[in-house]
Amino acid sequence: MGACGLFVLLMALGLAQMAYVSPLYGEHPSQFSVKSGFSLSEVITILSNADFSTYASSGNGQPGTPWIIKDYVLSNALGEIINIEGTTDYFVIENCILDGVNEQFESIFLYNVQNGEIRNCTMKNNRHCIFLRNGCQDIYIHNNTVFASDQSGVRILDSQDIIVENNIVYDHQYNGIWFRNSPRTYAWNNTVYDCETGIWAFECGSNADCEIIDNTVYGCDNAIYVNATTHTTIHGNYIFDVSLADPNLTGISLVNGALNNTITNNTVFQSEYHGLIVDSTSHNNTILHNSFVKNNVAYGKQAIDNGTDNIIDYNFWDDWTVPDEAPADGIVDLPYILDGTGTPYPPSDAHALTTTATEIPFHFVGVPKVIYPNGGELINDTATIIWKDSQDSQGHSINFTVYYSPNNGADWYELIENTTETSYVWDTELVAKGDEYLVKVVARCSAGLEAEDTSDGTFTLQAHTMTNPIISYPNGGESITGTIDILWSPAIDSWQHDVTYTVFYSDDAGFYWYELVTDYSETSYAWDTSTVSEGDSYLIKVLAECSEGTLMEDNSDAVFSIGQHVLSLPTVIYPNGGELINDSLTILWTEATDSYAHSVTYAISYSFDAGSNWIELSSGETGTSYLWDTAIIPKGSNFLIKVIAECSEGLLSEDISDGAFTLQAHTLSAPNIAYPTSGAMLTGTLEVTWTAAIDSWGHVVTYSLYYATDSATWIEIESGITGTSYNWDTTTVNDGPTYSLKLTCSCSDSLEAECISQTFSIGNEATTTITTTTGTTTVEPPPDGTMMLIAAFGGVGVVVVVIIIIIIQRKGVAPSGGGGS
Repeated sequence: MGACGLFVLLMALGLAQMAYVSPLYGEHPSQFSVKSGFSLSEVITILSNADFSTYASSGNGQPGTPWIIKDYVLSNALGEIINIEGTTDYFVIENCILDGVNEQFESIFLYNVQNGEIRNCTMKNNRHCIFLRNGCQDIYIHNNTVFASDQSGVRILDSQDIIVENNIVYDHQYNGIWFRNSPRTYAWNNTVYDCETGIWAFECGSNADCEIIDNTVYGCDNAIYVNATTHTTIHGNYIFDVSLADPNLTGISLVNGALNNTITNNTVFQSEYHGLIVDSTSHNNTILHNSFVKNNVAYGKQAIDNGTDNIIDYNFWDDWTVPDEAPADGIVDLPYILDGTGTPYPPSDAHALTTTATEIPFHFVGVPKVIYPNGGELINDTATIIWKDSQDSQGHSINFTVYYSPNNGADWYELIENTTETSYVWDTELVAKGDEYLVKVVARCSAGLEAEDTSDGTFTLQAHTMTNPIISYPNGGESITGTIDILWSPAIDSWQHDVTYTVFYSDDAGFYWYELVTDYSETSYAWDTSTVSEGDSYLIKVLAECSEGTLMEDNSDAVFSIGQHVLSLPTVIYPNGGELINDSLTILWTEATDSYAHSVTYAISYSFDAGSNWIELSSGETGTSYLWDTAIIPKGSNFLIKVIAECSEGLLSEDISDGAFTLQAHTLSAPNIAYPTSGAMLTGTLEVTWTAAIDSWGHVVTYSLYYATDSATWIEIESGITGTSYNWDTTTVNDGPTYSLKLTCSCSDSLEAECISQTFSIGNEATTTITTTTGTTTVEPPPDGTMMLIAAFGGVGVVVVVIIIIIIQRKGVAPSGGGGS
């Protein structure tokens, strides 16, 4: 049917809107009578349109003549009192008194129901007094009183086009009016109080089009709570408490993706915490023309915005009403900065109003917030008390009376009465000093209504005193050399006068004092003790003086000594004796410490003859290492290192290696060919082996292998060999009896060595066999470079075989033989 259909329904039911009276100043009944003797079985259960006639006193379920279920007084602890499911007929439940007894079930439960009205009923002691669920549509709930349920007063779930109007809803453990996933739900002109949440719109969709209008909510933890709901109108609601006895904790909350909602013309008064909350997931909401009064007074600003692109503008904030001078147009000249991290940052109301944006239905006087002194201040002879101007909601004139208390509020004494200013100069000269003072400002309008504020914490009226400048170094027992920092804590002047210091020393335990510096404003002084003699009876005195002549001083607690200038040894770490060193090394030593904190440099020398002579390697070094290249240094085994430390004033100390070390020459031993041995006959592929060449510096050694038949002309076999053997294929050379091998080696620094083997023979050439019909002929290989012509002739009956063998032998390789018949 939709929202329009719902209004048609209301007209068809012949309803007239009842006059609304706020219950703020009256009491609602907590008890009512239950029809005596009524059986628990006599509850109302309607599961179809046909069931209405059983319980209705009149009507036929048509528009204009709905079923009328009225005047029942029922109580049931075991289930729903009125249960209607799956109907479409028009019906009205009116003037019923329903008691759920033990808060386990509903007074009225509607499930998938259309075209209903609940009016002028009283319900209590239920889980939910009224519960609409799963597909309910076009239901009008008005002018009922529902209270004291275990969960909710009115609960609406998965329904649409519901009006909740002119109901009094209070004392529910969780929610007054709660609707979830129920678009086009309208909460109008209801009074909700003493619930955890007053009115809660929950997950009503991306275009909920719900309305929360002209409701009165007080005494709830969350007055109006919009959760994951969009395009909802919140307008004209009164969220307030007459006193702080049982206030709303928060006013209007937009949370968990509350988007594109409109909040206008609401009055949010005296919430304990923020009057408006917008969380970091809620964006593009519009908050205009609302009045925020006395919210979050103890903790900060009246609203917090952590969202993005929310429009918060043209609202009234009672703690931000001045100045309005450029021009005086009813808009505060400066923006009201909100709590939170919303963007644009900082979140603010750029056009805060100087007067209320809504008609506030109660008379209030704004709190004259004490600005100074507000707690923790130390006040001398005079103080200017400052407070914020107050506003009267009915435009009455306001005067202020200012009081002080010397004992944390136990007693109050008037300073000035009926001033219209917002500051007062208080001369405290004749007032007893103490640390439990408070200031109170009372605003009183011309009609006698008052509001007041007191300093948030106590402050101190202090006499003029100055503390001692306590020496921390040297304060006794120290042994000092060189330049030191004399240190002391500042002298504190209770009236914040300027303080300067004079520093003295004594070398005789305080009998005589000698000035080091005067009219000095720092709390440390660099003293060069080399300007005084050595001794063990030194003291320091620091004298503090304020600009009005008050003096305080402190001495070292005990004597200290000023000793000799000492430079510790630069102990040689490496080489320190016994090392075998090749071409370069990093000389290492420990840092020498100067007792006067002078800068230190080092000179490094070496000796090749165990210390008889020294040769400098470097001077002016500031580190504790030096790289020494020994390549051009004559080698030997009596080397020492000496490091000399020198401070900037010429004091020396030195250290020498504890023992001699060796700079060793770079040598490469010759390898020795182990095989082939002298006279060996080599054939095929064999393994040539040799003993390794030794590099004294441990460099990598590589080998090259050569052969010769005359011990003079060497032909390379292989190079770049890193092992001590090589497999040589001797068939690649001619046979012969005068072969020898040469093996050369070299290291990465190009040192070389070689060896030559004894002579040996190579014999690889085989005989050539020719087979004929008359037998076998063996032909020995011809000499190198020769040609042989062989002809064999046979007689009658003998085959003539002519064999021409042309043998061209190159490098000792015999040609293949052949035969014919």
